[in-house]
Amino acid sequence: MDKDSASYGVAASAIGRIRIAHRKKKTKITLRECGVLLGCSVDVLMNHLESQFDQSMTWLDYRHSGWHMDHVTPINSIDWDSQESILEIFNYKNISPRWTKDHTLKTISELGFNKVPEEVLKKRKDKKQIRGYLKGEIVRLCFEGYSYHMISRLLNMNNHTVTRIAREYIKESEEMFSLSKRASVS
Repeated sequence: MDKDSASYGVAASAIGRIRIAHRKKKTKITLRECGVLLGCSVDVLMNHLESQFDQSMTWLDYRHSGWHMDHVTPINSIDWDSQESILEIFNYKNISPRWTKDHTLKTISELGFNKVPEEVLKKRKDKKQIRGYLKGEIVRLCFEGYSYHMISRLLNMNNHTVTRIAREYIKESEEMFSLSKRASVS
């Protein structure tokens, strides 16, 4: 992928993050408004990112196993009551390229995600404890509005496993709710 073919992905990703953040706040935003918040054209954003590449970054490395666009000041720190805060965080000057592994670690620390404790991993026999720990983290991240795909990336787990665990929790919750409802009726 060269710079020209990467431009569509970069634009879609930058605008997508703005739209997702607004969707979580249950506000609608047009494509034009996204462009205003970004504060530049796609070409300017591409040049801005390229000027921050480290020696080994190229447009061929964009996405998946390469680098991602990172909001230096995280999106989840927006003060939605302050237009200044919204403009600052979504502005292209707040975006920089970051290697996928570094970006994931930064996101995990911003979310307050705690890795599975070392003593639990060392035992390895206690899979129920590890599963219970991860289940709690998956549920917490679901409630915070993260997609199963993003959670699987953060936890370095298979997407199907995350989906299955989340659905198991939902089913358990529904069963517990129906039992407690029956108990309160009697």
